[in-house]
Amino acid sequence: MQTIEKIALAGLLHDIGKFYQRAQNPNCNYPPTNFKHKHACLSYQWILENKDILKEVLNTDIEELANLASRHHNPSNQLEKIMQLADWFSSAEREKILEDEINYLHSVFERVSFEEETDIGSRNFAYYKLRPLSLDEEDIFPKIYEGIFEGNQIKFFKDKTKKDIEKELGSYKKLFDDFQTDLKKLENFRDKQAFIFLYYLFQKYLWCVPASTYDIEKKSRHYPDISLFDHSRVLSAIASSIYDYVQKTGFSLEGKTKEVFERLEKENFLLLIEGDITGIQKFIYNIGKTQGIEDFSISKALRGRSFLVSLIPEILSRYILKELEYTIINLLYSGGGKFQLLVANTKENIEKINKIENKLNEFFFNKYGFELGIVLSYISFSGEYLTEKNGKSYSDIIEKNQIKLDEKKKRKSPNLLTKKLEDEKTIEKLCLSCKIMPVKENDLCILCRKSSEIGGVLPKIEYLIFDFENRNISFSHKNTFSLGKFGKVYLVSHDEVDKFKSFEEILKLNDTEFDKNNGFKFIGNTVPLIDERNQEFFKSLEDDEEKKSKIKPNQVVEFKYLAQLAEGDKKLGIFRADVDNLGLIFSDGLKRKDSKESNRYTISRLATLSRMLDLFFTGYINKLAEEVSSNSNEEKLASINSLIYIVYSGGDDLFIIAPYNIAIEFAQKLRESFYEFTCKNLNFGISGGIFISSSTLPIHLSAKYSESLESRAKKAYYTENDNFLIKDSISIFNKTYRWKELEGKNSLENILMKEIKDLPQKEIPEFLTNIGLSEKRDLIYFDKILKVVDEIVKSYKENSISKGFLYKLLELYNAYVIEGRITPSIYPKIYYQIGRNIKDKNTREFLENLLIKDEYEGINSRNIIKNLDVIISFVLMKIRGGE
Repeated sequence: MQTIEKIALAGLLHDIGKFYQRAQNPNCNYPPTNFKHKHACLSYQWILENKDILKEVLNTDIEELANLASRHHNPSNQLEKIMQLADWFSSAEREKILEDEINYLHSVFERVSFEEETDIGSRNFAYYKLRPLSLDEEDIFPKIYEGIFEGNQIKFFKDKTKKDIEKELGSYKKLFDDFQTDLKKLENFRDKQAFIFLYYLFQKYLWCVPASTYDIEKKSRHYPDISLFDHSRVLSAIASSIYDYVQKTGFSLEGKTKEVFERLEKENFLLLIEGDITGIQKFIYNIGKTQGIEDFSISKALRGRSFLVSLIPEILSRYILKELEYTIINLLYSGGGKFQLLVANTKENIEKINKIENKLNEFFFNKYGFELGIVLSYISFSGEYLTEKNGKSYSDIIEKNQIKLDEKKKRKSPNLLTKKLEDEKTIEKLCLSCKIMPVKENDLCILCRKSSEIGGVLPKIEYLIFDFENRNISFSHKNTFSLGKFGKVYLVSHDEVDKFKSFEEILKLNDTEFDKNNGFKFIGNTVPLIDERNQEFFKSLEDDEEKKSKIKPNQVVEFKYLAQLAEGDKKLGIFRADVDNLGLIFSDGLKRKDSKESNRYTISRLATLSRMLDLFFTGYINKLAEEVSSNSNEEKLASINSLIYIVYSGGDDLFIIAPYNIAIEFAQKLRESFYEFTCKNLNFGISGGIFISSSTLPIHLSAKYSESLESRAKKAYYTENDNFLIKDSISIFNKTYRWKELEGKNSLENILMKEIKDLPQKEIPEFLTNIGLSEKRDLIYFDKILKVVDEIVKSYKENSISKGFLYKLLELYNAYVIEGRITPSIYPKIYYQIGRNIKDKNTREFLENLLIKDEYEGINSRNIIKNLDVIISFVLMKIRGGE
């Protein structure tokens, strides 16, 4: 084991004693003076108690590792001093003002606010249960309690006591026992494999364990919102960087640790690297139908492209770290087409990064033209940005690096542009599907062919296996994705994984159980599949005998068949959405608002925020798709694993295709689940668009139209009944609605409301347009619109309402509702139509209350009439074909 690997591992292990102490509180069997604090002594003790298994699989001196991990409060050599320095830097991010007597982890989502935390009043306090990481809602959603800050302390409502809450949140002993059981599987791995196993093991069990609950020096409680996993990996990344910096620059560690620490606070010893894959959205959807191409389908190619895009940052981040001779621990974040790395700011590292970037640009141009690319940006910074000395903050580094990244995105290499122009002169034929990449014959380009191949094999895939050594292994090219010299990934089924047992990193997809894998990876990859149970059903949907004979198990369901599963009208719903104001949340949501507050904008909190968002959109999204699909009451759909096709989901956004009614149900459930996942914090909204389409419409057009609807939702604001609400909306049929009425507060809305009150009325629209809010909408909740639709459909099925009556209402709408304004003469005409056509007393009363009297569950009849086009369109879609 190299020294930098040993430091990285020691950093990961340095506070394992805290977990051990909270679970069992054993006596420390070694001289406490060596360690200064009991938890450090227990870290040493835990390593030695597990010495046999660690020694067997790690190529290092376990006694030395134990000292390196545990002496960070009382170092005896320079390597241990590095650990102490890293601990001081990483511990600087702990909450310094607020306190909590409950020794469980708060969710970072709870803490995002654009106002002072203690001025919010009654609020939600959210804790994670002590559960191993999984994709189950019961394990990863926080438990929420109402309360208020009294000074810097929490007072809970509803007579909740500390004992009540701790009982609900679970046992440290149970979690520790499970951890120890899984630790035994370490024996299946060796050297770097074992290192990676420990990294993922810690993520699985320590993601929900607080890093610190008590300040020993100040003898006061902490407000624990940083997990032991995130604290340990950040400390490890900083320690690795300090070691590398010392080795390559000759920076001296001589003197007292405090003196060295103060010099590092002034020294630009850290380098934050960010990578961004460009062109993702256009790249994914730029495919079209072909004629006469064997084994090619849009549904497979679309899924394959999305999957390949999700792999690129995973491959490149690991490649760069290997080139710089760092471990996976220095990967702060990877997801949503981006990655962040933390390394030492040395001349050698910067030279390597620049060379890598040049080679990557050339590779991506040759393989993808300018359709897909990679931009790398880096910035150096001193320790003061971690300790927040002299007005400095880590947020400054993130913002400056983002500006550099955005500027680089706008620039193209002059040499590559010239080469592209020269190449275009010689191109004779283009790919039959994407119409962009050149081909020699009337065929598919390599990329479209590979996308379809990968999309076809994905249903059988359980493991991702990375290869950066270009090993010679007999394996299907259809299951391999290569980025040339930068690495490749094998997509492996359970039956084939044994041939890869010597590979360094073997990740199981969407499952945190350790088996033949030493890690796990979450990817939104749920798609509807044909299997033995439903094969005949899907064949019955196809008239062409030749195509019918090709319908076989393990195939992805074609979109034309998926549309046939819709209720009534056989249409698809194309749903695109992402989190509102996420850039602002990352730049300002965790910043100090007042000198009375601690600055929450730190490496660990940002990494946690990114990781948890990614967990929702890459992992839990699969469970959500399964849950919504299983809610169908139709017997013919029960045998289908999913009715939802996740085209792309990662970072903070998603794109799904489903039967239109299922897409709508999924969109609603997504918003509700995200509300609970983010601690009912309305600063986290989601805006999206649903485009209802024929299955024959080209996917790039469906994507374009749904994106346009999503954009409308993100520009929406509402100013009714003393409300000022922004975004958090859904657009459909060219109308925009708020999802539903949710309890909670959006501090950004509060701030904007205060600013608007000070503006002259005529200046308000321009002010809002300048911040991206250009579409004022009536405050109508989508869930209530759908409830009205369901009531009308129910009446139709009971023969209380005729289709002719529905068309008459639509006719009245088109004649008397012009540009959102209602002509008053519509009311007597509606009343007349109800009296003439509706004989059932209850139905007549329902319609009169709904459309005239403002007496249907508080829904304003004016808003119902303004949206009759949407309501009647929905009703007609649902009842079509039902006569």
